[in-house]
Amino acid sequence: MHQKTLIMLIVGIVVGFAAGYGVRHFQEKTPLALPKDHPPMNAPAPGSPAPQPDPQPDPRQQAQMEQLKREVELSLAEVKARPGDPAPLKKAGNLYYDQKEFQKAIEYYEQAARLDPKDTNLQVDLATSYWYLQQTDKAVEGLGAVLKSHPDHPQALYNMGIIMLHGRNDLKGAREYWARLVATKTETMDLQQIRQRLEVIDRMLAAQKTDGQPQPARPQPGGMPGK
Repeated sequence: MHQKTLIMLIVGIVVGFAAGYGVRHFQEKTPLALPKDHPPMNAPAPGSPAPQPDPQPDPRQQAQMEQLKREVELSLAEVKARPGDPAPLKKAGNLYYDQKEFQKAIEYYEQAARLDPKDTNLQVDLATSYWYLQQTDKAVEGLGAVLKSHPDHPQALYNMGIIMLHGRNDLKGAREYWARLVATKTETMDLQQIRQRLEVIDRMLAAQKTDGQPQPARPQPGGMPGK
């Protein structure tokens, strides 16, 4: 069985498993899943039915968006009023992250990180934002830095496993980081589900070995590109 086929077999399981964990409070922020919800816009083929107008927006969603907009404005005002304080910068980054405006989130996360370089959760959020922009190397570098100083950081280990799987097509790498995650015995995640995913990966690796496919290189724990 080819490596690409193996990855596709496990993608659905892992992406579904991804929902529900986060760094800021471990429940609020959805972690990694490769963003593929922006397909290219193609012109309709000749004879295709005319596009239908968008439905009227949900009033509740409109209210939530207005509230989020007000929170962003207040946060940005705090950033200007407290230029040396990382807290409003983190808040602004979180708000933009929640809106999936990851480039703007990065802008504020990076400023906050310069003021508070020891905040590992902030570093994970920053790396995750790079991942959502498909800047895999920067995401790996950021998570690697966290794992170098905090080898048992649960979300960094989990996210690194996602990157190994979806960004690097590296089953063995994903297995390594998730096995390390299980070994932490963290109570912030459902480790039983992670063990089940490890069993799936083990079956994939066994099938790959039986078929004589070349094994991918195994990354060093917490390693960063170029180091």
